[in-house]
Amino acid sequence: MEKAFIDTAFWIAFLNRRDQFHKEAEDYFKVALQRYKILTSTFIVYETITFINCSLKNHQLAIDFLDRIEEAQAIGHINVLNVTDGIQEEALNLFRKIEDKDLSFIDCISFTLMKKKGIRKALTFDAHFEQIGFVKEP
Repeated sequence: MEKAFIDTAFWIAFLNRRDQFHKEAEDYFKVALQRYKILTSTFIVYETITFINCSLKNHQLAIDFLDRIEEAQAIGHINVLNVTDGIQEEALNLFRKIEDKDLSFIDCISFTLMKKKGIRKALTFDAHFEQIGFVKEP
């Protein structure tokens, strides 16, 4: 089964009913579970709960998201990748090389993980993934 990496932008759209991409993320997630082996990273999970808690001001939704991720990982629906020191070093090097001021360090970690794991597809609404050469869905 082909692998796909879920980015923070997708999770936020999926969880936030007021997000402009909410319906699209909600509909596509069901398709993605059938089509792909779903991966994300610890940093993406942390970035997502931080956004939910601090920007959306919804601590309970952040906790619910954590619980759902743990459950999904336990039953094999999602694989949460750990970010090792080696990945962080490579991501920092990438961050230093890329001159796009809007690119986050977490994006660089995602790009590095995806490259290392042979993942070409990103479930995201962030155009940076396409700019780096990944296939963005939906």
